[in-house]
Amino acid sequence: MLNKPALVLFLFLSSFFSFSQVRELQFYGTIHADGIGAISLQLIIELKPDGVFEGQSITDYDGDSKTISKISGNLDSKKKIFSFKEAYNIRSKSDPEEHDFCYLSAQNLKVEEANEQSVISGNFKGFFSDSTVCTEGRIELVGSRLFPKAKKPAPKEEAPQVDTPQVEKVTFKPVDLDKPLGHGDKVQFDWDRDTVRLDVWDSFEEDNDRINIYCNGELISNSFPIKLHRQSFYLPLIDGKCQVRIEAFNEGTNPPNTVQVLLIGKSKRQALVSKLKKGESVELYFVLEETED
Repeated sequence: MLNKPALVLFLFLSSFFSFSQVRELQFYGTIHADGIGAISLQLIIELKPDGVFEGQSITDYDGDSKTISKISGNLDSKKKIFSFKEAYNIRSKSDPEEHDFCYLSAQNLKVEEANEQSVISGNFKGFFSDSTVCTEGRIELVGSRLFPKAKKPAPKEEAPQVDTPQVEKVTFKPVDLDKPLGHGDKVQFDWDRDTVRLDVWDSFEEDNDRINIYCNGELISNSFPIKLHRQSFYLPLIDGKCQVRIEAFNEGTNPPNTVQVLLIGKSKRQALVSKLKKGESVELYFVLEETED
């Protein structure tokens, strides 16, 4: 049995180590709400070892309706399921009446791991304060890695030495950005923000063009329909880098697949156009600029 001083020390150390294991994580992405379109979403959470977390959601964080809300949720490490709901608003630019706010509730979102990031996706519903449904749709987020990497087994001493294959270096050829990008084009940008806002639309006519969007090799939007109005994706730079691939899912009713693209950073803007046949793609690479202290 612990004596009183030892018990106090034990409780202090337990509390200290438990607190020290809380991780602050961030995720960026979009919610695609029925009848509304794409809205930017950022989550900032403090994840405890038992999977419970609290934090903030920031919707439309670059827009006129930026809203910060208190959230709580949990992470099921075994099933790799992520759930959260908004409890109340902290502040909002739009400043509507409290009963007009639509609070997000996203249950059983799927978590997939890739390199140093997590991809979270699934369906959500929105509720007014009286618990009636105000909207529903889909959430797609990319950000901090939720689960540790699996450790590779140590090589046996008797195993022969094998040369590690060299990763193919990406070669960037000069590209005229005033002309449409075509299959295989690779463009690199020095970027001034740790996220890239990717706006896509069809400036001519809606002809059912659809694209797949990949971020750092992970599919984040499959068969996404291109509309006349702009639709936005917010993609994070992980360790100062981000690779985006835009792939033509089809060619619509008026080939080829043509997409207008606007890249938005902190102060940078870059307009692009891609013209692709089904299955063709272009790649955009972003490298965070070094800033002087």
